[in-house]
Amino acid sequence: AKSMSTLVDFEEHSQVLELAKFIDEQKSIGKDQASTACLTRTQGLLDQGSKVAALISLLLSESAILLDGSVKEPLSCFNVIFSLFSSLSSDKELEACILQTVECLVESSVSEKRLERIMILANLFNAIPDKSKLRFNVLTSLLSFVNESGAYDSLPNQFSNLESWAVEWKL
Repeated sequence: AKSMSTLVDFEEHSQVLELAKFIDEQKSIGKDQASTACLTRTQGLLDQGSKVAALISLLLSESAILLDGSVKEPLSCFNVIFSLFSSLSSDKELEACILQTVECLVESSVSEKRLERIMILANLFNAIPDKSKLRFNVLTSLLSFVNESGAYDSLPNQFSNLESWAVEWKL
């Protein structure tokens, strides 16, 4: 199984390019010709000064490969994407990116990397600002995914926080 080193000290663009390169490497496994599509498209968006939301959308659209059996630690890859969320220019962009992330994590096969998906959803939940109502959407998606996959033991125990979250989210 392949893994991507967790990137900590690189500037933002270096992390993104490294992730795009890693995605291409994963797509190239077992093929005669190496893929460079994700890296080329990512570099193009960076060169054009495109919005961060477009970059996140591209990486998420390519992220299915990170959730197959060959990638050892998909969590570190998704954390690179989540680190870009703070650079989004509007709440609307943040909401769109979060919803796209949730969709990509729960839509494909529940059996593949389900524990990793749960951890990624939990990290996404924790990456969202405390007062955001989007936390509720991610939490309900996380609970639904756990229920569908039957992985109840893997659910992080946060039930003691439910009451305070309900107040914060004005539910």
